[in-house]
Amino acid sequence: MKKKHLYEERITIWNAEGIDQAIELAEQEADAYAKNIDAEYLGLAQGFYLFDKIDSSGTEVYSLLRESNLKPEKYLDHFFDTGNEHQRQWTEPAGRPYRENAH
Repeated sequence: MKKKHLYEERITIWNAEGIDQAIELAEQEADAYAKNIDAEYLGLAQGFYLFDKIDSSGTEVYSLLRESNLKPEKYLDHFFDTGNEHQRQWTEPAGRPYRENAH
């Protein structure tokens, strides 16, 4: 049975000065990507510092499509923001949407 929503989870690699810049680049790309496929970027970005040098920026290395009956906020809470993550908070630049505890 088809679910109400279709979500796409993506991992992209960014060559940036630091994690804050990488997340900003990823969010800009995610917003543009969503608009290009007539979808909505839900405002969740997570980052991980790669210890090895990379020469690529913006390359998609993973994508997963998942159908779900969960509404966007519940979907993010269920799969990505349970409250048990070991991660630091990222401060959103002015004018960007903010989701509490999402980064």
